[in-house]
Amino acid sequence: MLGGLCMPKKTTTIITVIVLLIIGLLIIIFQGRKDYDAFATCLADQGFIMAGSDHCNHCQTQKQMFRGAFEDVIIPRGAYKNCDYDSQWCEQVGISGYPTWVTPDGNHLLGTQSFTTLKRISGCNL
Repeated sequence: MLGGLCMPKKTTTIITVIVLLIIGLLIIIFQGRKDYDAFATCLADQGFIMAGSDHCNHCQTQKQMFRGAFEDVIIPRGAYKNCDYDSQWCEQVGISGYPTWVTPDGNHLLGTQSFTTLKRISGCNL
């Protein structure tokens, strides 16, 4: 073939499969992110607040579970209180350890919470 590139049929098939896998992964990643944003928005809108600290490993784990939605949704909507800086708020509501999720009715969920638990008590979908 002049002016073009000929590849064996097997190579073309492999490249096609790789491209389709990459597209599929991107769809899964971006769709999954969208679900985390909606879940985080629902929690914040209902009044759930996570209290934590910068040097708490369990807090970092909880934040990472939300992927980027923690930084993009929960923090800007005021649903995270960093007790290193918001110590007065943390004392007022009786935070005794990190992370602690404070429910809209003032109950405390101590420790890293699974999405199953957060879904159950909030009614938010993921």
